[in-house]
Amino acid sequence: MIAKRKADLADKVAGAALLRRLVLFGLILWLVFTYGLLIAQVHGQGMYPAMKDGDLCVIFRTPAMKLARETLEQGDVIAYTHEGKRYFARVVAVAGDEV
Repeated sequence: MIAKRKADLADKVAGAALLRRLVLFGLILWLVFTYGLLIAQVHGQGMYPAMKDGDLCVIFRTPAMKLARETLEQGDVIAYTHEGKRYFARVVAVAGDEV
């Protein structure tokens, strides 16, 4: 009888530990995909042949303040939103370049 109670208690403890781990994993995924990563689909042929219509892209979100401090280089691909639509573009020139 005591062995059965100990086994039941061990099962409950293991179940609670598993539930805590799943909740923590879900929270981490939510944080990563809310504030760190974005998966977006390419629409149109504006970046062809590098990106084709229907391709999926993983975007690392960078706050505008951080982006302003970092140096973009010629040839970098960026994603931006304008009037509710997401666009992909390549940096053609940076400050100081002649266009």
